[in-house]
Amino acid sequence: MKEVKNPCIQVCRYDDDGVCVGCYRTMQEAANWIFLSTEQKTEILRKTEERKNSIKTESNDYDYYV
Repeated sequence: MKEVKNPCIQVCRYDDDGVCVGCYRTMQEAANWIFLSTEQKTEILRKTEERKNSIKTESNDYDYYV
């Protein structure tokens, strides 16, 4: 099975909800990454996409530009 690439972009700053503003993982998800199975990593990446899409920023808030 193909190895899942670590999504870390070397930002490692956490918001008030404990989610990294760089890769959208929680501190626990990031810390445990090397110990997780491919399936667990894939699930975390799915969750990071959900988090990324649910967090309002200037770059993903379309109303900001209207």
